[in-house]
Amino acid sequence: MLRFNTFFFISLSLMTYSAAVVSSPVVEHSHAGRVHSHALPKAQKIKHRHGKGKIGQPVKATSKEPVKTNPTNSFQQFYSRLSAQQKQKIQESLAWVIDSAVPLDFPFGQASYNSIKQWQRLEGYPADGKLSPAQINRLELKALMAKRALNWRVYRSGKDFFEIGVPNRLAQIKSFNEAGGIEFSSVNKAYTLSLMATNDDDVESFLDAGKNSLQSMYQEMLRQFKSEGLNNIRQRRTPEGFMLSGVQNGEILYVNFTKKGNGHAGYLLSLPYTQSTRSGTNTLLAATALSFKVVKGPESSASRRYAKKLNKRTVPLIIRNRNANALTAEAVFSKANKAVWLLRPSNSRASSQGSAVAINRNYLLTNCHVMGNSTVGKILHKGVQGKPLDVSLYASDKRNDRCVLFSKTALPSFVGIRAYNTINVGEKVYTIGAPQGLSLTIAEGLLSSKREVGKRRLLQTSAPISQGSSGGGLFDSNGNLLGITTLMSVRGQNLNFAIPAEEYWAR
Repeated sequence: MLRFNTFFFISLSLMTYSAAVVSSPVVEHSHAGRVHSHALPKAQKIKHRHGKGKIGQPVKATSKEPVKTNPTNSFQQFYSRLSAQQKQKIQESLAWVIDSAVPLDFPFGQASYNSIKQWQRLEGYPADGKLSPAQINRLELKALMAKRALNWRVYRSGKDFFEIGVPNRLAQIKSFNEAGGIEFSSVNKAYTLSLMATNDDDVESFLDAGKNSLQSMYQEMLRQFKSEGLNNIRQRRTPEGFMLSGVQNGEILYVNFTKKGNGHAGYLLSLPYTQSTRSGTNTLLAATALSFKVVKGPESSASRRYAKKLNKRTVPLIIRNRNANALTAEAVFSKANKAVWLLRPSNSRASSQGSAVAINRNYLLTNCHVMGNSTVGKILHKGVQGKPLDVSLYASDKRNDRCVLFSKTALPSFVGIRAYNTINVGEKVYTIGAPQGLSLTIAEGLLSSKREVGKRRLLQTSAPISQGSSGGGLFDSNGNLLGITTLMSVRGQNLNFAIPAEEYWAR
């Protein structure tokens, strides 16, 4: 009975409503450009809705959803008042106070904000990610204390124009490495940092003309990481360089290279990586990555005024021919060694040195990379009595690594030059220079090849060339100068190169 009464009541209501509609007036109006009508009873108003408005309320013409604010954007807006150098300094400080598995060697971003919050929580500040000036000062003070604990110092290479932080408490040995760079390491090899910088004008680019040397290095290092079984390999590439890291036998290997002018510069860092050392290792990885900077070498007004080509009238060359009677190695050394000098640029460190070869009474040939940014220096010879002699830069072609020095003091001995077109592949040759600073060192080999790419020419030889040999002489079996030893390839054995002496008077 209850169901029936309910049903009847509902039906009656519907009937009553329908009857009212028939007898009611029709009201026609429009909403949002649509014309329609409503039948309303005389004494009743029916509330209704159009759009998203509430019943009985007017609808606004336009209604927009509230815009959600991205937290990252608010951080970026907050830190936009800081310069790039200030943000870099914050990142460097964070690396010393926060153990992050991801080195902060990338633009100031979300990882930086997360580290800021983490540090704020540790220090008892509100973790909003926004550093006040007082918090920045405290952060930098904490980082400074951590740096002092490791005796952190910035090493600057005046010759290659880059700088990097080194923990002197760990790095007790500095030496040349086989790639021609500088190596810092501890006695127990718990810390090893190898640095290297090259130009696209070096032998690698010369032999692989048109090839991206930075791209080649990345591919080769990645292949080595995989072939040697490194685990947890991480990599990141940008248009400016690349990063690689991998772990093997409780040791992490971290490689970071970037563009440097027409070449590239970078480092390889090896550190212990175990559960007990992980925190300190992550700190050193991040701090080293952030401290590594490549700067543009200053070009002084003095270096711009030097001519790029020698004038045969002002610096005459003495052309010699090959004699059929070859001399012994001992006789070649006796004849040529007094013309080869140990060269030390004036504003470089003691580790920066090379050689120079006298071609007449006042002029010597060397490599520009030996001089670096110096315009003056000293030459020494243990077989010549007297004090070191002062020399100055007379002419330079830095792109092709050809520099000429001038000595006011007359030189006691000099050598003649063989013309490039008279040099034959296969003839016996000798190098005399100062490898590793050991002046007047002779080595024997063959003239392996004459390389030509465009207008550039190089002499390839199997005679050894080591770090410090740059600027030394490549001589034939009669003691005549064939070229200036300039570089070696680390990709293979006995791939050593010299600039033909005649090239210093390039066409």
